[in-house]
Amino acid sequence: MNKIIKGAALTLAAITVMTTTVFAASVPLRETFEKEGFTVTWDQETKTVTISKDNFTVSESVGENITLDYDTTYATEEFVAGVFSDYTREALSTKATVKEVGAGYILADTEKLGEVMFMVDENTHYHHEMNRMLYTAADVKPGSYVKVYFSEAMTASLPPQVYATEVVFLNTESKLAVSELSQVFTVTEKGEGFILAANETMGEVMFMVDETTTFRHERNRRLYTIADVEAGTKLQITFSEAMTASLPPQTHAIDVVFLDTEVQVDPVEAITTSGKITEVGEDYFKLEKEDGSIVRFNVDENTNIHHVMNRRFYTFADLQADMTVDVNHSDAMTYSLPPQAYAIEVIIK
Repeated sequence: MNKIIKGAALTLAAITVMTTTVFAASVPLRETFEKEGFTVTWDQETKTVTISKDNFTVSESVGENITLDYDTTYATEEFVAGVFSDYTREALSTKATVKEVGAGYILADTEKLGEVMFMVDENTHYHHEMNRMLYTAADVKPGSYVKVYFSEAMTASLPPQVYATEVVFLNTESKLAVSELSQVFTVTEKGEGFILAANETMGEVMFMVDETTTFRHERNRRLYTIADVEAGTKLQITFSEAMTASLPPQTHAIDVVFLDTEVQVDPVEAITTSGKITEVGEDYFKLEKEDGSIVRFNVDENTNIHHVMNRRFYTFADLQADMTVDVNHSDAMTYSLPPQAYAIEVIIK
């Protein structure tokens, strides 16, 4: 099915929206993007294409979306449409410092457009750029440093007015303290990036999850992922008190703990990673692998630590920076930077 990307030039400073383009099922990547003003580069070693324009950049390796046919790189229509859509979205955004907050509006000094009055309502989405924690309009204060995504239609008034679809808190200084709550829920549905769960106190709640959400079991502390969650699973969920007024309400899940032993999850095969310890924390250590990448391994009282030669048992206190070790760990690993996994066994070499 062909997709049509629609747009129109805006009379806004330094902002251009993509012109109308029709895509077939598969198109020559370089030709398609360069005719729209994008720069396309190719990394032969990693088989990765990078597409950039203005301050927008996206990279994609050969795979489901990118294919090679002799000397020509092809992209699926879905990928091309997605890149153009993301570029258009970024074009209709600006970083800003809030000057004034009133009923239904935010007055801010912006990097692209000068002073702008952003109109907001119950459909405006608020969150933080790092942890995706949800906020509300009440969290926006004078001095907050934010990125605002807005609609195309802007008034010619002074200051100009435009509707804000999304407000993103950009720095840790503007991240306001939001209380955390923790309750037991039973899962009713799992989807892409969310868990729908309910209890008698709050009814049904949609918990948004991302790379910062931790999944573990109350007994073995092994790290899990959202793939292990099933309908009927009992979870202790720690979540942000900032909650939308939608039905069901939505909030960010910070920590998800499997509560009962009857929860059936696929067994995770232990894998071994070798490297040198670079940092030792209160309940973790960081390991530099041979390829230079860093992994954080979480440990607890169940982690087995011993030496490869004498097999004498050690404690976590014996681990030090610059030690070379083998770590047997679960293959369930977070998508954070650095990635995290539970250390089942640490062998000092």
